[in-house]
Amino acid sequence: MNKDLNHSFLKFIQNRLPNSKEMKYLLAVSGGLDSMVMLDLFHRNGYPVEIAHCNFQLRGEESDADEAFVKKKARELDIPFHSIKFQTSNYTGERNLSTQMAARELRYEWFEKLKGENHLDYICTAHHLNDTVETTFFNLIKGSGYRGLSGIAVVRGSFFRPLINFSKGELLEYAEENTLQWCSDSSNEENVYRRNYLRNKVFPLLKEINPGFPVNSGPSIMRLRGAQELLDRYLNEVIEYLVVRKGDIQSVSISKLKEYNPDERGVILDHWLGGFGFNHSNILEILDSLEAQPGKVFRTETCELVIDRNTLILSEIMSDHYEECSIEDEEGSFQWKSNRYKYYIIEVEQWQLDNSGALLQVDANLLDFPLKIRSWKEGERFRPLGMKGKKKISDFMIDHKIPVNFKAQYPVLESGGTIVGIPGMQIDDGFKVGPRTDLVFVMKNVDA
Repeated sequence: MNKDLNHSFLKFIQNRLPNSKEMKYLLAVSGGLDSMVMLDLFHRNGYPVEIAHCNFQLRGEESDADEAFVKKKARELDIPFHSIKFQTSNYTGERNLSTQMAARELRYEWFEKLKGENHLDYICTAHHLNDTVETTFFNLIKGSGYRGLSGIAVVRGSFFRPLINFSKGELLEYAEENTLQWCSDSSNEENVYRRNYLRNKVFPLLKEINPGFPVNSGPSIMRLRGAQELLDRYLNEVIEYLVVRKGDIQSVSISKLKEYNPDERGVILDHWLGGFGFNHSNILEILDSLEAQPGKVFRTETCELVIDRNTLILSEIMSDHYEECSIEDEEGSFQWKSNRYKYYIIEVEQWQLDNSGALLQVDANLLDFPLKIRSWKEGERFRPLGMKGKKKISDFMIDHKIPVNFKAQYPVLESGGTIVGIPGMQIDDGFKVGPRTDLVFVMKNVDA
């Protein structure tokens, strides 16, 4: 047995996961060399594991043979075995994805599901040093941000890569010394995939320049990885200083952001927005738009960022359907998106006028219960307090400098099909408290 690799493996896990022996692991085992070495190392050292195997049904009988091979090995080692057959080609067409991206989405979602159902701590994949060197070069070619230059993360969320510091050659040597069996994937030799082209065509040329490549790139990537981890700690502190959170909405003062130089701003925004689906190109465009294009909106599938005067405002993209809830009683509370409201009726003698706009205060006798709280619709109008004519709600919000992605946070209060007002902003003049009012209906945003 390659004692050096086994010793290094144990040391690496214990350094990264101090309580590693107390944890349970789901091993992603394809049947190839890398995953079979990972399985052997975990099993040999007594770690509690379960095996997950994906059959993507892309290589016909070869895919089925791999599944049967891994299942047999699991039975021999008396290890719990999970397998699944994916309709990968159909999924690729439905989602308009590349085969590799489709397979990645399918397996990662399934791994997370297995982890939760079986109360496991980490999902382990057999990525190794050569993989992370490939990733670094691939990201450099694509123009990824600084994060991409450190290759594949050792730990990211539920995923752990215990072989990331070992080269393909070391794994092959270990497998041969221990007479391990594994399956070969014929698709690894095809250059239709960009990574395979890099591996099979570009890397041999680099190896002619330096025979030690790609292994001798490992220490540099490890140092980059360490530098990134240190940088991330610092950036977390910067984000805490810059980002103001209110419910589901986050905002950053542009003047505060400009305390950092332009290059630093890009790194900060990448750290803040990267987890919300904004890529490096988006970040560059946002930086270019900070002064020139107030009001510009940037969107991912789930989030939008608005440049609103001196503030960057990040929120979830609201669905187009109209939400609503009913107010049956004269006193109570309700939740609307990220805000909680309470309401009550008070005798006019005990009531005090609040001109701040924080409270919706109207004549209770003019209301027709049950009341309705709902999303406002484009084109709807009401008569703001003190005005003679009606005004579009959208125009009223523009006048009051409500950012685009804040507008959906405000509901309207409706009585008998008529808009009573916008809680937290303004009432309709027709429902105002007057000389004949004896009861006042009050509504307050308690999270404001």
